[in-house]
Amino acid sequence: MNFRLILTACILCSAISAQAKNFGSIMAVGDSMTGGTGEAGNSYRSFLDSRLSINGHTYDWVGFHNWGSFPSGHANHHSGMGGWDADHILNGNPSSLSAGKLSDWLTANHTDTMLLMTPINGWWRWSGSYLTSQATRDQAEAWNRDKLTGLLNTALGFNPGMTIYFASPTPETQVDNVAAGFNSWAADTAVLVQQLVVEYQLNGANIKYVPIFENISQTPGVHHFDGIHWNNAGAQVGADKFYETMTTESVPEPTSIVLMSIGVLALARKRRKN
Repeated sequence: MNFRLILTACILCSAISAQAKNFGSIMAVGDSMTGGTGEAGNSYRSFLDSRLSINGHTYDWVGFHNWGSFPSGHANHHSGMGGWDADHILNGNPSSLSAGKLSDWLTANHTDTMLLMTPINGWWRWSGSYLTSQATRDQAEAWNRDKLTGLLNTALGFNPGMTIYFASPTPETQVDNVAAGFNSWAADTAVLVQQLVVEYQLNGANIKYVPIFENISQTPGVHHFDGIHWNNAGAQVGADKFYETMTTESVPEPTSIVLMSIGVLALARKRRKN
């Protein structure tokens, strides 16, 4: 196959991956990093909505919260629960029983696509000795695995065909030992999330990893004044990582590659005849 054929094949693959997609009903799930706070009152969701809308994708937002609509006209609905950890989202928050839990939100809203951003509030359960105790780290990992697995199982139990974009937690600005411990926990949790994504993929689930931790700076610039939540710059990074993961196609299956090659070869023969 000559250079022109290779170039044509690349163009065909690019055209396929660039097509607008139908995401159906999207539920963004998480804590205040999903809901938004301060300058970035809608967190990454407003920036993501803008990119999805401008590029012609089909979707609608669903979730527990109803915050009106975005400038695009799409509903500003979501399930970003400020102050909640993974256990609260899975089983309900005793201080906000009327808000329900993930299974309630899924019952009320058919969901085709879930944007699941790992809640950061679970960290405070382990903050006292996370940096100094391996036993604490082991307990934190076991707790996280149990709760995050529960969230995935709950979602897929309602819709086995649901597409889940599972994001690692965000780091915070490195300013003291508390931040150092938090970022160590976030890095370990990011690895755990990647492990879960692979495990569920091997079992046939349509789930992809969104690399938030790896792409958010741990130095000032993308955070709100509290050093934890995002400002608009951080929210834009989060939106970009979600969008790239949502719109980047997987490597084609061998059958698809063969069919594309046949098409390219047929085009080449036709051109030679002409």
